[in-house]
Amino acid sequence: MIRTTWGSAAVSVISAFVLALLAGCAPSKTRALLDQGRYLEVLSTVRAGGALARRQRAEALLGLGRNQEARRELRLALAVDAAAPRCLLLLADAEERLGELGASLRALQQVQEQKAPLGAAGKRRLARLLLARAALRLDGKRSIGGVAE
Repeated sequence: MIRTTWGSAAVSVISAFVLALLAGCAPSKTRALLDQGRYLEVLSTVRAGGALARRQRAEALLGLGRNQEARRELRLALAVDAAAPRCLLLLADAEERLGELGASLRALQQVQEQKAPLGAAGKRRLARLLLARAALRLDGKRSIGGVAE
């Protein structure tokens, strides 16, 4: 008799897969569609639901340049899972695209507070925002979008 022990990582992977199936699309298929830039297909196959589905929809919306809709989806995803680093990184991207640098910086700071990895793109975005904040200070302003120094 072979016994299998399930670790928490395996349970998490299975849970994510089941949630994705319930959302209407397997995670690997959705990832492939996003990677191929087939954003409209993602929107037509992934129904809004849990945090994962909303994040996937937001990624597609960002790819289509529909930044306000993406921000709305990400805020709804974060209402379900406030500690989702990927959602926070995407929210930072959406906020930056909308010109809301302070909100973008706050989202990146939340990721840092969680000690979640930012990744190369997140680190570049954070550096860019910190440089913008430093430039504002040189101009005599004390904050960027409500985020004080």
